[in-house]
Amino acid sequence: MKRNYPNNLEWNVVHARKSWHRKLVSRLKKKNRNRAKLGLTAFEIPSRRKFDFKSCRHLDVPEVMNFRDAYDDTVKFIRYIFQQVVVKKRYVLLHFEKCREISTAACVVLAAEVFRCERLRPYHINGKYPLSEDVHAALSDIGFYKLINVVEHMAVSDDPDRYIVKLQTGKRGQPQLIDTIKKLLFGDVIKLTEKQLGNQLYRGLTEAMLNVHHHAYPDDIQRTDWLVDQWWMTGHRDYRKREVQFLFYDQGVGIPHTLPKKWPEIVNSMARLVGAGVTSADLIEKATEIGQTSTKKQGRGRGLNDLRRLIENETGGELRLLSGNGEYIYSANGESKKKNRTDSLDGTLVVWTIRNSEMLEWVE
Repeated sequence: MKRNYPNNLEWNVVHARKSWHRKLVSRLKKKNRNRAKLGLTAFEIPSRRKFDFKSCRHLDVPEVMNFRDAYDDTVKFIRYIFQQVVVKKRYVLLHFEKCREISTAACVVLAAEVFRCERLRPYHINGKYPLSEDVHAALSDIGFYKLINVVEHMAVSDDPDRYIVKLQTGKRGQPQLIDTIKKLLFGDVIKLTEKQLGNQLYRGLTEAMLNVHHHAYPDDIQRTDWLVDQWWMTGHRDYRKREVQFLFYDQGVGIPHTLPKKWPEIVNSMARLVGAGVTSADLIEKATEIGQTSTKKQGRGRGLNDLRRLIENETGGELRLLSGNGEYIYSANGESKKKNRTDSLDGTLVVWTIRNSEMLEWVE
């Protein structure tokens, strides 16, 4: 059934309300006190003003946004939003009218960037709702509007065979959120036939959270445009494809930057084997093969290796990692692919997918 909703209306920004603004100012003042103790630049305390439509920059969202066949356009656009809002302090109006396709991974990274812009430059970003119902439903399903405090004008997707967990964000390790996402994602539809899957998946995602705190935002690099220790996570299931997917993203320095510091001896040995041309994709691949922690703490350090080993035991699925300008894909059949891009993605995006797993029982 076709659903009607306003096509070209600007986002109804909830934070224009007085009560929301008071909470925002109170929260920012508290954060600024903590940042002052750490020697970090304070967040801007905004006045309660409306979005400046007269002087804003109008940005057209690409027609297709994904990291497979539209990687360059997607990454350039997301980075351009950051440059205009955070660096140049301009008001930006995002036009979604031409966008006809957006992947879940692109939704996550776009939402994270808008979230960062809103925290660092409040009131500087606005947008127009998509004309495509599929794009509007994709943004709504993942919780894009809710995350940035914007009113939704259309219900989420009514496809009974597909379910997406609302995007979660946090700082440092919050393993209870992983349990919550697993329960929401599996629900009464999926049952685990082996505890190994649940344990390794939990351990892999928990390690990803802890890595954000220990490595993604290093203390020796001071950047005022960081939301330190911030990460985003979601997941979805597709009954028809018998597919389960988890996505995890942070905006830190990325694997190609952290691995040489964590494991210099491994990177040096790689350089001797392949010469001086060790690429970002090579470093990402090596990160999935390492099963010991650089922090030397018990119970730490498997992470990506856990997620990779889960894929090795499956007949369908993949582990996909994008970090910096590198991309690495490890498939269930043992094949791997590496790419090095011209444009770099801020931070690290982990996409873990399994299909037709014997460890999952789909309830009819």
